[in-house]
Amino acid sequence: MPGTGVQIGWNAQYWCHFQGPQWIRASAGGGRTLVLLLTKSETRLRNLMSTLRRMPKPSKLGRGGKGMYWFGVESDLDLSDPLTLARPIWQPGTAAGDHDRESLLGS
Repeated sequence: MPGTGVQIGWNAQYWCHFQGPQWIRASAGGGRTLVLLLTKSETRLRNLMSTLRRMPKPSKLGRGGKGMYWFGVESDLDLSDPLTLARPIWQPGTAAGDHDRESLLGS
């Protein structure tokens, strides 16, 4: 976005994809969509979340939002145990500050 210091890139591309008629038809009644992003460090996680919070939604889109992006740190994931994906290692992109981690399975 000009003048804001925020670039739209990857985020708007996902938003546009999930707003398209093909995705809406394919996911009808299928529940919530999440985009999971793993980062190398807590610092990178905080920076990505901060950028997402500052970024306005693309103006043409009437549904979906920043809550679809959940962030985690690679070191919290154990590749030998795929169930760690479901454990509370994720932070929703809309979470502010030192938010508790959440599970993909809910509370």
